[in-house]
Amino acid sequence: MALGNGQQGVTSGGGNLIGGDTAAAGNVISGNNRGIELGTSDVVQGNFIGTDLTGTIALPNVNIGVNDAFSGSTIGGLTSTPGTPPGNLISGNGIGGLVIAFPASGATVQGNIIGADITGTQPLGNEMGISIVHAGSCTVGGTDAGAGNIVAFNGTSCEAEHAGVIVTGSDATANRILGNSIFSNAGLGIDLFMVFDGPCGITDNDTCDTDIGPNNLQNYPVLTSATSSLGRTTIQGSLNSAPNTAFRIEFFDNHQCHPSGNGSGEAFIGSTDVMTDGNCDAPISVTFDVTVETGHVITATATDPTGNTSEFSACVRVNSGGPTPTGTPSATPTGTPSATPTGTPSPTPTGTPVCNQSITSGDAIWYLGRFDSYQITVSGGNPSSYNATQLPPGLTVNTNTGVISGRPTIVNTYFPMLFATFSTCTVVKTVNFTVTRITPAPRPTPPAPPSPHGTPAFTPVPRPTP
Repeated sequence: MALGNGQQGVTSGGGNLIGGDTAAAGNVISGNNRGIELGTSDVVQGNFIGTDLTGTIALPNVNIGVNDAFSGSTIGGLTSTPGTPPGNLISGNGIGGLVIAFPASGATVQGNIIGADITGTQPLGNEMGISIVHAGSCTVGGTDAGAGNIVAFNGTSCEAEHAGVIVTGSDATANRILGNSIFSNAGLGIDLFMVFDGPCGITDNDTCDTDIGPNNLQNYPVLTSATSSLGRTTIQGSLNSAPNTAFRIEFFDNHQCHPSGNGSGEAFIGSTDVMTDGNCDAPISVTFDVTVETGHVITATATDPTGNTSEFSACVRVNSGGPTPTGTPSATPTGTPSATPTGTPSPTPTGTPVCNQSITSGDAIWYLGRFDSYQITVSGGNPSSYNATQLPPGLTVNTNTGVISGRPTIVNTYFPMLFATFSTCTVVKTVNFTVTRITPAPRPTPPAPPSPHGTPAFTPVPRPTP
């Protein structure tokens, strides 16, 4: 049982180290209203915030895991395995895992797990992962080895308040979101929030990227094809954005597309730099020495020179292609710098290896108040355990058998995430559960009651007035 504080678990006046870069230095900060309230230039490392000591059971801070309203904070640090010191585990909290809000600026968030358990593979979500509100010049992840965060399993519905990373406010600019593993969130992986956003918060691109807003509403790339064969993956597309400007394009491998159609970013595979021309266009054609499984999807982000990162692009499915001749670079239009991958493509994050198995069960209709059950089915093997998140209220999952059962209590459309864990990996699938009311059959009109003795009923006729 959590015996937390009614307000903050830890409040800092600034300049303090909360935890440390070893396991022995870390704290369990859970069961409070807010976990940590930061001051200026604080450092938060090696803590479990919103979970128990094992990092597998939620003990929520009801409001926020970490709240940062000052400048120069560091949450986590470079680590070979996200969530291990100096990284933090920030999961299972109420409104949000990490909120960076005005007048905060210049926060660095690296090496953390936000929304998953300590393995990085099982759901332990916050309502939203990271929220950057009217704050600028923050870095989530980065280009150094070990900088990336795992931001996964946050939220319960496809809206901004349930995103993996949300950036909101016209002065929330120059926020770099680079090299992370962002997947299986109910909302978008990255949401540059505006009130006129499209379905699920997708912000449409505009010609030459002249609009303003969070992260300057940076346009995302448009990918047109992805092929993978013989250890090489070629991706093609384009970016339309500010003219005569250099952009960093990052690419990600995903087991499946987000239900919105615009992707998440499950496994970072590499990056390239492109330059737009005077007409605001830059072609994208790049080949990485990495294998991506056929049927997976590729997504991408764009980041401008001042650090404004876009939302994820729409997904493009990977096809098997013919071999690329050894030593022959990808074709690049004349006058455009060659697309050169930056550094060595990162491997799939620890704990999330590629699965050959898949979940085969699909959408379902449930009826309000009626008991029913649903079996999570798989192909390619026998799972050791199952799970499901974002279920309609009233339903539960048996993690041993994969049976979801119960009586739904609220009419709505839900997008639960189903999980099947095998000996070496976990597969995930999002399905549609619609809870509706039972429509009663029309009631038949009852027959007229028979009169006594089987004779027709007699209705007396009034006598005429003399």
